[in-house]
Amino acid sequence: MNSCRWTLKENATVEPLDPPKKATGIGSKKLSDANKPASSLAVCHRFGFESRLKRMTVLARESGSPNILVLSKGVPETMKSLLSPDSLPTNFDRVYRYHMSKGQRVLCLGYKDLGRADLGETRDKGRNFIERGLSFCGFIVLDCPLKSDSSRIINELKSSGHFTAMITGDAALTAAEVARQVGIIDTSPRDTFDLREMKRMKNTNSAGDDETLDDGIDEETAFAFVPIAAVAGEYKAADCIAFVPGNVPVLMKMVATSELALCVSGEVLTKVAIAAVERTRRMRQKQFAQEGRFVHFPPTMTSPQQL
Repeated sequence: MNSCRWTLKENATVEPLDPPKKATGIGSKKLSDANKPASSLAVCHRFGFESRLKRMTVLARESGSPNILVLSKGVPETMKSLLSPDSLPTNFDRVYRYHMSKGQRVLCLGYKDLGRADLGETRDKGRNFIERGLSFCGFIVLDCPLKSDSSRIINELKSSGHFTAMITGDAALTAAEVARQVGIIDTSPRDTFDLREMKRMKNTNSAGDDETLDDGIDEETAFAFVPIAAVAGEYKAADCIAFVPGNVPVLMKMVATSELALCVSGEVLTKVAIAAVERTRRMRQKQFAQEGRFVHFPPTMTSPQQL
């Protein structure tokens, strides 16, 4: 807060440290008229951070104004879908992924002016309604230097025969670079892969007719390790490694010999487990149907809490 020349007061109010002056920053112009001096902001309500949503939002008011402001921050990938397309710069993805690839933490900021509105009614509409159509304000880029002895300790652990891994809440791209800096992984970025969810569609034969997959399922969720620096649409199937049982021993050997590094998020692991349950359920239904037996299977679990 001090580096931004603002300070936090009681009752969740922030105000500028310097004497009021005309706002000149891009964000300031959006949050208030550029001809008005910077004023204090009071938080009226918080929608707290949720790991599932990967963002948090507050409702706030500027001093002396009846307008309610929606102020949000969160993971760029998640925030992008909530931002108004008109406010998105063309280099949105390239900028935040560049900083993540340097091991930096990146947050995306968005806002919306609701005008004169009743706080209670606005709050009751819920965050899914409030957080739509935000205007992009910019990124917060946080650089967290490594501890001086981190690399040495990791090297000693590996030299003594220990396997090292990183468990973190950071984005995969950020985590991979930090792991590379401390020596947990020895591969280059192009040899670092991230497990992602795909969709395996039914095939089309030479006659133009749709064929079901080998297991008789028209469509199913599939997973593959994708080059970590790539975004959707920037890679081909040949660039990916299918996450199937036959590939697991090969992947383990390549990781052990530092030929590649793998990143796996808890969110995707949950989806892997749910997809496995669904696949087993559908295969058993098919098997019992062929045998002329009827067995009721409950619906597949669809949330981490149910799993």
